[in-house]
Order: sequence, then C-alpha cells, then structure tokens
Amino acid sequence: MNNKNFTNEKKINKNDFTVIKGGISNHFGEAEKQFINAFVTNTRLMGVVVICFDWKIDPASCPWASGDKFRQYFYMDFEESGMESYVGLSYADISELWFLDAKLIGGLGGRKFDLTLNEAKFLLQHYFEHSRKLNVPDPELSSEYSFLLDKPHDLSSEEIKRVLSLQCSDIPTPFFAINYFLMRSFGCDGDGADMTSTTPGLWKEIALPSTSTFNKNIIEIDTSADDTYICQSVIENSNNYYMIVSVIETTHTDASHKVSSVRKISQMRLSDAETAMQLDRPEYISVFPIELKDGFFDGLLAAFPDISPTAHFNGTMLMQYNETNNHAGSNPYFLGDDIAEIFFITDDNEFLIISHSKETVLKIEEELYSYDLRYNLGEPEGYVFNQSVFMDFLESGISGFGEFMAEYCPDDE
Repeated sequence: MNNKNFTNEKKINKNDFTVIKGGISNHFGEAEKQFINAFVTNTRLMGVVVICFDWKIDPASCPWASGDKFRQYFYMDFEESGMESYVGLSYADISELWFLDAKLIGGLGGRKFDLTLNEAKFLLQHYFEHSRKLNVPDPELSSEYSFLLDKPHDLSSEEIKRVLSLQCSDIPTPFFAINYFLMRSFGCDGDGADMTSTTPGLWKEIALPSTSTFNKNIIEIDTSADDTYICQSVIENSNNYYMIVSVIETTHTDASHKVSSVRKISQMRLSDAETAMQLDRPEYISVFPIELKDGFFDGLLAAFPDISPTAHFNGTMLMQYNETNNHAGSNPYFLGDDIAEIFFITDDNEFLIISHSKETVLKIEEELYSYDLRYNLGEPEGYVFNQSVFMDFLESGISGFGEFMAEYCPDDE
C-alpha cells in the first residue's frame, strides 16, 4: 500500500502544523479526560488504517491546551512500517483538524466507523502487537498514549470478530477478491491476505520471501472452469520487476467473494524495456502561467478541500485522491489509480494539472472557472505523453516545467 511516496518529498513534521491551534503535549497521558468517541477507517485490505480517539479535557488541569478537546491519530501500515506515526493535538472545534484529516485520512479512500472505547483499545493493542512483531519501534510521545495499551480488552470472541470486520471494506466481486488477495500476499501481510481467502496461509503459495509492491494485474476469465481466473501480475521486489502468472479460484457467499485456491504458473524477471512496456500509460498535463498569485493557493485549498499539499524542491504538490477504493476491483488494476489528479505549483509560478485521463484534466479546467480561479491564470499549454514525464520533472530539481521541457524534450529542428 505504501506507494504514494516521492523521492524529493520533504517530510512534514509536527512543527509544520501551525495552521492548527494547540500542539503536542507530553502531559496528556496524566491529564483529566473523558472519552468522546473513536473511529477506524475501513481500509485494512489496502494495507493501511487510521484509528482515532477524541477526548474531552479539563482546561484547568491542562494549561498547555488550546482547546477543551484532544485527538489522537494512529497511522498503521501492515507491511513493513508498522505503527508508522502518532499525532496528538488539542483543539476547540473539529474544523481545526481539517489539515491532519486530509494528510492522514484523506488519501485512504475509505469510510470511518465509530468504535466504543473498549473496541478502539482492542484494535489499537492489536495493531501495536502486529507492529512490534515487525520489530518497528513504537512512535514517539508514548507517554501520551501508553494508558491505552496498559489494560487488556474484555471483548468476547463475537465482539472481536465484529470489530475486525469494521476495518475491512466489502468484497463485492471476484475481481476485488483477487486484487485484494494478491496485494496483501505480495505485501507479505498474512493477516490481511487471510481476510480475503477461505484458507489461512494460502497467501504463502504466491508470495515472495520479502515484501513486494503490487503494481499491475490483468485478470482473464478461464472459460474451461467455473469461478477460475488467470492473472498476470507485475510486482516490484528489491528494485527488480517480475511478471507472475497464476491461476486463482474464487467462491462467494451472499455478499462477499473470497479466494479459495491459488497456483503460481510462472515467475519471470522483467528487463527495463519490458517493465516500461507493462507500466507506461498516457499522461496528460495542462500548464497554466500564474498571472495573479495573491489568493490563488488559498482559493485552491478552499475549492478542493481534500487535497493534501506536500513541499518539493521545485514547488508544491497537491494530490487529490478518489473518495473510494473502487479501483481495487478494476481489471486491469494499476497501482496509483486511487489518485484522481495531481496539482503542482512550480517555483516558476506555473500551475500544472496532471492525470492519466484527458477527461479529468478537462473537467478540472472547467471547475477552475466555476471557482473563479481561472482568472488568476493565463492561457494553458497542453501536453500528452506516452509515459509518465511528471515524475521526471519532479526529480529533476528544475524550477519550471517549461524550462524542463526545453532542456529534456527540445523541439525537433
């Protein structure tokens, strides 16, 4: 699942959250508090979940707080990173948390499901246990959350089964079942893979010894047998790409599909040229000169409140994710199809719209007019590429896309 990192991305640390009143407190663990609610995202089958706790705090006993509430975010990756991060923030109004919600939850493509305190503590302890098995150190500021890990839960087996199901989305088709199963299997996430199959440990029949990234999958229906599919999967492992061909059988109950068997047919290492042939896709980029910079960035955030900004060496990227993970049921499946579009503001005052879909770029251009943002911009230039060029620009360190094109893609003379 961790496929949204970019080479030149600058990590946003806790000191960067200046838009939110309040801050991190090392005293929250001992503060007087009352539980308000908790929730978990139903994104377990994508390999990442966020679980949150909201507390009412007593301002008299918490002079460090900027509000009378406190939220705890826990970001859990089930492949290699484990309990990747923890953030705690005091706040007065829920609207103050929009930036962190966009940063930590906005890109997951799932829904939030409410939990009782006991349910949330069980899941959190379950996640920490998994993380420690990966030999991942606990996140910093453990004094703020250690009280949630001290006492064991008292849930029944039926309650545990229900809570574990809340973190998982539905598996409504065989394609969802196959792609989720392969994604979790190649990620060496055995618990996640078992949630998508009828037999525990079935994932070991297809997984490599170490964690791999599931980049692409093409599913062909085997007409010679019922509920049987032939899969061609492109994965990355230790900087090498492989094509793995497998035969997968599925079964289903009233509302859910699962993988019932898997058989690996072949595994072939791909050359650079073969990898490019498999993974390259058309890329559409519109480039606008920013003629009126004042208010444009704030207007963009207001028009697209779910975009998540990250700083890069040559500008600021704003990524818009799809609201759902429906791409997990696609055939073909592509890594990165959870991203709807990417905006980029270059240091040369250019505004870029990037997408694999021409229709998406045209739709965003129309939306700029409806939000009056188009009047900040000059006339655009449109580019169509047979493969991804934006990533090359991002990693080039060149401040402007026009300059990048002139240097790396000069006009034929």
